Amino acid sequence: MANILVEKKGADSYQVTVEDRSTTTHTVTLDPAYYQKLTGGRASEVELIKRSFEFLLERESNTMILYRRA
Repeated sequence: MANILVEKKGADSYQVTVEDRSTTTHTVTLDPAYYQKLTGGRASEVELIKRSFEFLLERESNTMILYRRA
């Protein structure tokens, strides 16, 4: 199982480090309104991002996940 570290970098910006067979770093932007729509405030932003990466990692390796979405 991969180790996922989520760090807040700005108002709506996060750095995600995934340690698995190799280590990757990803930049995630999370719009506050979209976060509220998805969670209703029942989970933290960090928890939402971490669970999202867990979902992705069940389907593909960390090296296949985009480092930053344009």
